[in-house]
Amino acid sequence: MQPCPTLPPELEYQIFLFAFQKERTRPINLLLVAKRVHDWLIPRIYEILVFRGGRARPNVAQLRTYGHHTRHLILTGVIPISVTEMLSYFPNVVNLAIWARSWLQDFGVEPKNPLTSLRLKRLSIHLEDMKDINLESTTNHEVKINENIKRFLSNITHLDCSKAIGQRELTALTYCTSLTHLCIFDTLPTQDLRWVFDVCNNLEVLIWLITRSIAGVSHTSVVVVKDERLRATFKDCGLRPDDLDKIALIGCNGYGDDWERGARGGVDMWALADREVKNKREVSWGPGLLDT
Repeated sequence: MQPCPTLPPELEYQIFLFAFQKERTRPINLLLVAKRVHDWLIPRIYEILVFRGGRARPNVAQLRTYGHHTRHLILTGVIPISVTEMLSYFPNVVNLAIWARSWLQDFGVEPKNPLTSLRLKRLSIHLEDMKDINLESTTNHEVKINENIKRFLSNITHLDCSKAIGQRELTALTYCTSLTHLCIFDTLPTQDLRWVFDVCNNLEVLIWLITRSIAGVSHTSVVVVKDERLRATFKDCGLRPDDLDKIALIGCNGYGDDWERGARGGVDMWALADREVKNKREVSWGPGLLDT
């Protein structure tokens, strides 16, 4: 009997990676094939984690062993361990969505805000619940803020405020010096947008998230919304033409699903907004218009 042919390790790796992507919900079958396959796939399995909350305590031993592989972490509900302990298992997270309000309130109780040890690039959070940020209204739009929080905010490139906010919360944007993408809900008074653009000097895309349900759109979809009346309102606020081109009206009926879809490489609200803004710039600065 002839021996089985041996595949190059690189090709074998690609085959099992493809199989994992097709069988993502049942990876245990692939992990049992061989130790090398286990070692190949563990980083992929833990790269994206979603915790929806509940009474069951997560497997801390597994998180302690494999959590360093996690790059995208989505926490939509409270889990029966402290926020400090939970985030300590994921030192290499760059994309974090944390919507558990009681956990956010713990930030002001914990000796050290656990977020400050992370070097996040993308963040979705309720700003008003971060007790480390003193959001008392001031006449010059300043906030009292911890130095560690300042450094933490200065690394963020994509910020999703994830709920209705006002000028009081937006004052934290003064410390987001690397911010290129911002998502805010459509409940913000439109007159505050001029101030947002003045403060966020590097802002390239602003998502104006439509909070009403979008008719004819599935509950997991994200779409570009055409609303000329709303665009006229933005124009009346005194926004500069180049700032108007940075605004993307996005309707998202599946908010949590969208973050997970984006983490897995799908088209999320950020990718859709990038495409919309790019299209508007091509229209505004195309050869036909520049020649007139």
